[in-house]
Amino acid sequence: MKTQTTPFRISYLLSIFLLIFGSGVYAQSGPNPGKAADDNMESLKIAYFTKHIQLTPAEAKVFWPVYNKYQAELKKVRLERNKRRKAAKDVYYSMSEQELEAYVDGEIISQQKEVDIKRKYHAQFKEILPLLKVGLLYKTEYEFKKKLLEKMKEKRAQQQSKK
Repeated sequence: MKTQTTPFRISYLLSIFLLIFGSGVYAQSGPNPGKAADDNMESLKIAYFTKHIQLTPAEAKVFWPVYNKYQAELKKVRLERNKRRKAAKDVYYSMSEQELEAYVDGEIISQQKEVDIKRKYHAQFKEILPLLKVGLLYKTEYEFKKKLLEKMKEKRAQQQSKK
């Protein structure tokens, strides 16, 4: 008999994972502690997504390589946009009209690239997963990001209260 997963149980398990993740980040030492934190976050994401999308082992085997490519392409566009934003940050108000136009047009171009990537992979997701699970993927992405941001906000508030 299959046991039902309640929202409370899911939240509880996620909280435990995030607590482990949070303490693991500070415990990391060595040349690249950020890499360990990224790896840990990726493990949490995989577990969370697999559970909430209810991927079978066969689906997961096909889904994760495609999803990882999707994320890598989005990350590349976002890093380029962030680099452009950072470069413009201190000189934004002193830019010429031509420079401002190139900057704001670049923002729209970046957003369009993201939409193009999402459309491309949306079609692929529909080929490898049932439509219900594609919908659950988008829902799960949103929920995971929301929970992660909440945990980060809580952690920041706790750190501020200690000062």
